[in-house]
Amino acid sequence: TSRETLGLTGEVVRRVPSLTSPEPSAGIDPLSLAGYEAVRLFVERARAVRAGFAVTEANTAAVAHICSRLDGIPLAIELAAARLNVLSVEQIAGRLDDRFGLLTAGSRAARPRHQTLRALLDWSYELLSEPERRLFERLSVFAGGFTLEAVDAVGGDVRALDGLARLVDQSLVATEERHGELRYRLLETLRQYADLRLRERDPATDARARHRDYYLTWVEEGERALLGPEQAWWLERHADEHDNLRVALAWCLNEDGDSTIGLRFAAALWRYWELRGHFAEGRRWLEQALTRAGDAPPASRAKALNSAGVLARNQADYTAARRFHDESLALARAAGDMRCVATALSNLGLADVTRGDSETARIRFEEALAIRRQAADGWGIGNSLHNLGLVAHLQAERGHARRFYEESLLTKRATGDRQGIAMTLNNLAHLAEQEGDQARAHRLFDESIAIRRELGDERGVAFALHGLGQLAWREGDIAISRVLFTESLTIAGQLGNQKLVAECLEGMAAVLGIEGRPLLAARLLGAAEA
Repeated sequence: TSRETLGLTGEVVRRVPSLTSPEPSAGIDPLSLAGYEAVRLFVERARAVRAGFAVTEANTAAVAHICSRLDGIPLAIELAAARLNVLSVEQIAGRLDDRFGLLTAGSRAARPRHQTLRALLDWSYELLSEPERRLFERLSVFAGGFTLEAVDAVGGDVRALDGLARLVDQSLVATEERHGELRYRLLETLRQYADLRLRERDPATDARARHRDYYLTWVEEGERALLGPEQAWWLERHADEHDNLRVALAWCLNEDGDSTIGLRFAAALWRYWELRGHFAEGRRWLEQALTRAGDAPPASRAKALNSAGVLARNQADYTAARRFHDESLALARAAGDMRCVATALSNLGLADVTRGDSETARIRFEEALAIRRQAADGWGIGNSLHNLGLVAHLQAERGHARRFYEESLLTKRATGDRQGIAMTLNNLAHLAEQEGDQARAHRLFDESIAIRRELGDERGVAFALHGLGQLAWREGDIAISRVLFTESLTIAGQLGNQKLVAECLEGMAAVLGIEGRPLLAARLLGAAEA
């Protein structure tokens, strides 16, 4: 075998992948680990150092972690197993961030380049041309994969296409097709090595700044796109790039980074974090950015505060959400940022709804709608009409509610806001159920849940399942109701949405009451109340 093809007529290429490795997870067990090639090699080499070594319940997670983090690279696994003469499996797993200092215990009978992991990669690195070395080093700033467009932005003075093609040919960069384009990635071991080389050559790490700037432009474009007809495509792209976005954010918010850019970056990601259920992570990033960027322009802080408030509301932390939105509204009014004023008013109105103050909510929603109509903000108009429908719905003004919802739905269909369409369909379904039109309620819930599954909107799926569970319960289909409440409860618990968890527990208690299990029903009601 060789690292690259010869490029001769008649040559047949057979790629030799890394050894199969497990993905570390809480549910993995010793028996299933034995099916992975990397684990079998680790155990075989470990027994040469420590007789009788075996994978047990106690060390399963550590063995899986080692084989996964070392990318199934045979030499790296052999060198890790050799360290069992002085370290436990858990200690080896905990030291893999310094793998080039750890994996140095190779056989003295082996070739010099096979005695340490660093020596092997030094040998491979020396085979590259100088432009190829520079590009290889700069690729270390990526995490979890990257596109050719991103390499163009980060590569600087190196021709990205030609250099990347050579690195792929030499088996240093792997490829996979996603969404009609190739994505590239470095194995983690190669990425760490390239990072060491980059720091030796470029301590100022200009490549990291280019990486940050590229993804800042990308997320700000994506923020706008996530409000329109390309939502599904952009959500998948955000998921693909999430590790890169985390790295860029961390770079902005470290001691030497630009925290003001970090604030813009985090504020532009609120929609993705909300739709994909990353409430806790997104809020952490936003709070960190708000703390670090205390001198950022008021308009930037107002937008970030609104974003943090949305995520806090999704966690059912209404006190924090109101605090964020109050501060955002004050800053936005002072800055004259009317778009942000309308957003803050809308979010404060939703906070009023949770407190049962529908009349104050109506006043805020009407002001927000007037601002958005003046700005011809289609997405915002649809959102405000939906909110006014919600207030009318809560006040049992069903005719008004239906008119607002239906006008909102028309506006959202015109702007292509798929998530917004699903949300309004969900509320129209509840309205139809209350009016006794159960067939229509089923159709609306089904359409809503189909859109939300298409978008990967787990929060929305959970709400729709809960609505269907209530509908099934009222129709007397207790078995189906139990299944729907259980599925909704599982998702809500994973997302940390305490309000929906409580509502699902109440639904389950109602089911148990009908089934003649009052004690368990009472326990669930107590949990819901808590």
